[in-house]
Amino acid sequence: MIAPGRRLQFASGRYTVRRKLGAGGEGEAFGVTDVLGAPMVLKLYYATTSRLSGDLSSRLQALTSLRLWSRSAVLVGAPREVVDVDGHVGYLSGYAPGVALPAFSKQRPGDLRAAIGAMAALAAGVGFLAELGLAHGDLSPSNVRVDASGDHCRVGLIDLGNAAPPGRPVADGVLGTPGFIAPEMFAPGTAATLESDRFSLAAMIHTALFFREPAAPHLSAMASIGSQARVAARDRWVEESDANAGGMPVATICRELRRLTRRGLARDPRLRPSGVDWYLALRAALERVVCCVSCGIEHVSGEEQRRCAVCGAVPELVLRLPDGGTIPLRYPAVALGRALLGDPHVSYEHAIVSWSGFEARVTDLGSGGGTELATGPSWSPLPPHTPHALRPGDRLRFAGRVVGRVG
Repeated sequence: MIAPGRRLQFASGRYTVRRKLGAGGEGEAFGVTDVLGAPMVLKLYYATTSRLSGDLSSRLQALTSLRLWSRSAVLVGAPREVVDVDGHVGYLSGYAPGVALPAFSKQRPGDLRAAIGAMAALAAGVGFLAELGLAHGDLSPSNVRVDASGDHCRVGLIDLGNAAPPGRPVADGVLGTPGFIAPEMFAPGTAATLESDRFSLAAMIHTALFFREPAAPHLSAMASIGSQARVAARDRWVEESDANAGGMPVATICRELRRLTRRGLARDPRLRPSGVDWYLALRAALERVVCCVSCGIEHVSGEEQRRCAVCGAVPELVLRLPDGGTIPLRYPAVALGRALLGDPHVSYEHAIVSWSGFEARVTDLGSGGGTELATGPSWSPLPPHTPHALRPGDRLRFAGRVVGRVG
């Protein structure tokens, strides 16, 4: 469509085409830079797309006027300026660093905490769109970019040129990626809705949580786009327990998130949770990510879960003291103080060991002397009132005097 090295003049300034980023069913995307070298994205639509979508230019102008990119960091791919290059309508948007969601999952396999954090940010962006009455229309893993180069994952939602109020007339065909398209979208001429976005969001969250795509029966209907007869009548979410299904067992995720997933993939659009619902649930789940001390697999643990869903281990921990005594840590909460530790310099209630699912956590209660964790030859103080996961072999020091080893 356009070659690298070409210079383009738009209302916002001059840009240089650097490379082709990709091509889809509607058009092609190019990486460009402005006069200061800042990266941007130029998307140009095919002429056939412009003819089929008669309101394309006006719709892009309306999106540009909303300045979505300035209202949510996740919506970096929102149109900033509508352009025309050699008769091809298109738009400029911000550049989302990082990699597409599938590549991110391969880079950090089994990193449940990173996956949940990324999905929480994505859910917040989708929820913000919904508050404005906008449906993205093409929510799929390839349109989600994740940058994990810093301390925290940054998420960018791209290809927002299709975002529009629900019910906008659409051309023939279905936008999206197989496995992430709501079943009602297979009917000819059906427009994207907030509820269809919710289905796509739930499918991506399922993939992030279980490290495999969902297996709702109606998803196979993508093989026959537009044929409602091929859409299965069942609306049951299939919870695969067979190891051949790949990914992680469903029991690695707490019941609350599994319940949301079932609702999100339901055939009835009214049952699907919103982006805000998902954001709140996922943020809460981050506090419940635990790691099995036996197999090292992360879980989102429910309070009722005391056994690893992968290896079946039930952790039994004790705190071994220098005098040979042991303090069992198997109870829901164990207060470590002067009486149990046997030292008058330790506070009566110095620290507490509690369980989140099958992970033990120690919390310093903010009393004098503090609680420290051995890190090699030195000791690191634990922040007061902040739970810290315990592993076999960890050494703790209380009030700078009593040393215990977790076993």
